[in-house]
Amino acid sequence: MFCIKCGNSVEEDMLFCDRCGAPLKEGVQSPYEKVKAVSPAAAGKSGMPATHPAAKKKKITGVIGICVGALAIILLSVFIYANTGGRSEIRFVKNSSPYLYPDQTYGEAFDDFFEDPNWDYFQSDDGRDVVEFTGGCSYRGENADIYIQFIARKSENYCTVCYASVNGNGMSDDEILNMIGSVFEQD
Repeated sequence: MFCIKCGNSVEEDMLFCDRCGAPLKEGVQSPYEKVKAVSPAAAGKSGMPATHPAAKKKKITGVIGICVGALAIILLSVFIYANTGGRSEIRFVKNSSPYLYPDQTYGEAFDDFFEDPNWDYFQSDDGRDVVEFTGGCSYRGENADIYIQFIARKSENYCTVCYASVNGNGMSDDEILNMIGSVFEQD
């Protein structure tokens, strides 16, 4: 018996040609025949992995898109925090009032009294929220640069002056109270 595809001599009980792999009997498929290509859509339905280059490219593009999106969200969050960090603490201090002057806020009094008022925020090494105020005024008859630090205790709903200086010289508690009294009692 001979293979009808290549003419090789084969034995009668063989199912495939041992030279070319062609089936020797009807209804038998050669293990060497090419498997038909499966579309990515059909592969997904059949449970076979989609190996089409377009499917791989689409998957990679999707992963890259997710990574870029996540990075954008992180950068936006950092930017927003950097540009708004401490604003709520500053608002809290500016909207607070000293015990002796409950009808006027620090913000109203300081912004009216001092020249070039500036409010800033930082967190101390021990984790406290500190609001800094700087401004100019006349102090004891001379132009002076005033620097005041408040500790903002929002959870306890109060703030307190923890440090003040005039032209770089620290002030005593009595000097701080007198200065704040002058600011709030101005005409």
